[in-house]
Amino acid sequence: MLVPANPVIILPSYSDSVMKLRPFLVMAIMGKAVVAVVRLYLMDFFGFLNDILFSVVGMFAIREANLANLLFICFFATFSCAIETLTLVVRCVQVKGVLFGSGLKLEEMIFNGVLIANPILSLQACIVSWVMFKVVRREMQGDGGAPLMAGAGAGDEGFNGYGGATLEDGRGGGNGDNG
Repeated sequence: MLVPANPVIILPSYSDSVMKLRPFLVMAIMGKAVVAVVRLYLMDFFGFLNDILFSVVGMFAIREANLANLLFICFFATFSCAIETLTLVVRCVQVKGVLFGSGLKLEEMIFNGVLIANPILSLQACIVSWVMFKVVRREMQGDGGAPLMAGAGAGDEGFNGYGGATLEDGRGGGNGDNG
């Protein structure tokens, strides 16, 4: 049976630094899952879909702390935090700053609580996943600090990143300075 190769680089084992940060990411992802269930109860379907998608992607980032999952959850959390903060500001202007009080129905207060909790959880997930991404990237580079991918000016690979091939030696490629 032919099995396609996985393009994502997975660390063989987690370091102590990553393992210390995982509970904070788990807390943020589980918090978003709880918020998704509450949003479904409140019939906020777009918010439910956003939060449940965030939770599913976050579970992959928790299960495998690889670069792709951590970076994706970081960008997703940043986007979610920005949108939810904007939604919270609009809601505050809409209700003239009164989010909780005896004059509001229970559903309104729960909805307002969800609006406050969501940007906080997204910001937490964003910060923790970015720190975990930096730790995993540093561990993958090793002590030498070699780049993960060869590129312009990358280590011993030459200027163009293709094994040092330039037009001067007749193997193609080149950096534009053929003089």
